[in-house]
Amino acid sequence: MLDADISGCISSFLKSKGRLDPKRIEILEKCQKDLNKLASKMECKSKDYYDNLKELVDFVLMETNKK
Repeated sequence: MLDADISGCISSFLKSKGRLDPKRIEILEKCQKDLNKLASKMECKSKDYYDNLKELVDFVLMETNKK
C-alpha cells in the first residue's frame, strides 16, 4: 500500500508540472515517515527498493517546498 500511495502522488506531481495539493503533500510526508521506520527493518533487496522509493519521495517533497 505504501508504494501505491507514493506512486499516486508522484503521478500527480508529474502531471501537474511539479506541484502537489496539500492533501498529497500530507500523504507523502506520512509515507516518508513510514519509509524511515522501515529502513532499519528491511533485508538487502527489499531495502534497496525502499531506499530508492524514499529518495524519490524526498526529492518530490523538496521540490514541492521550493514553490
